[in-house]
Amino acid sequence: MLSFLASSLGPCSPQARLLALQCALRSTPHGQVRIPAGLIRAMALPQAAAAWRELEELHWLRQSVRNSPIVSAQLTDPLIGALGRKTRARAADWALRTHHSRPVRAGAPAVRLVTLALAAYGAPDRTDGIAEIDQLARASGLSKPGLLSIVRLLSATGGIGCWSLDHATDDLTWTLSPHVPAAPSNDQGC
Repeated sequence: MLSFLASSLGPCSPQARLLALQCALRSTPHGQVRIPAGLIRAMALPQAAAAWRELEELHWLRQSVRNSPIVSAQLTDPLIGALGRKTRARAADWALRTHHSRPVRAGAPAVRLVTLALAAYGAPDRTDGIAEIDQLARASGLSKPGLLSIVRLLSATGGIGCWSLDHATDDLTWTLSPHVPAAPSNDQGC
């Protein structure tokens, strides 16, 4: 889903990208989405209303109900061919759980987005991973220097364990903190 957002959403703030991820994962096959206000609070977005406006300005969604216990919206790309709704709902829950460790939750939305990308691109059911830095930067909506800056910050605050960048191949290798859940294996539906 992060790859889908990288291609369909374009440049946007990390908080808008996190909100778009939850909308995409929780939408119906026709692109309708209902997000409870409690879920928005749990996401700890510093300016949730601004994130909604940003997604509307990008013509990625249209809000139909605002300022109520449940925000309703229509995605402009109905995710034709996306994974089944139950699978996407499990993935949405897992994406929220990647934010629960103290170093990650205390960080800015960009920190949470990079942690999510590292967990998603890591080895299923394991806490380590390797991926091309360009791929991770694209999925996070960041530049390579921006991504590396956040990886350094996560390492310094305990959000991830060790990490390294192979300059010959541009592969980033990392180990997640034990508090960040690894991506479930495919046989678990995510």
